[in-house]
Amino acid sequence: MKPVFAKKAARPDPELLTLKAELLEAQGDLAQAYRQFDQALDPELVESCVYQISAVKARCNYLIRRRAGGGVHMDLSQKIIAAILAGFFLVALIRVFSSPFPLALKRLLNTLLGFLALGAVRLTAGLTGIALGLNLWNALVIAVLGLPGFVLLLLVQWIL
Repeated sequence: MKPVFAKKAARPDPELLTLKAELLEAQGDLAQAYRQFDQALDPELVESCVYQISAVKARCNYLIRRRAGGGVHMDLSQKIIAAILAGFFLVALIRVFSSPFPLALKRLLNTLLGFLALGAVRLTAGLTGIALGLNLWNALVIAVLGLPGFVLLLLVQWIL
């Protein structure tokens, strides 16, 4: 008699098998590129080997990310930046919700003025030579600090 709930033998995913084979091939290519680099004497050949090693490493990293499931992977610096941005967002939320409504409205107006000033600088960048991009960092600084944050960004750009 055959069990009713017998586990079927899990067949390996063909895509995963292909990725493993490609990764093994890329690792072999990387080893070959390092051997060529070790034997290269001509400076142009050394440069070529360096580019080849870089390309094969990029391919290996790509295959490893695909094999891991393609999820969002962040290195330590990206995690630190994400934590800082989350902190700014938390401060902004606390500022808005811990104050009475008229003060919150005033802060929101201050933030809106900061974004309008940023837009004005972007529109006149060709004439003034001052350019501030609309990126996540600038948006968070302006969202938290408002118009003073915009001035702070201008000062930071002027100093740097």
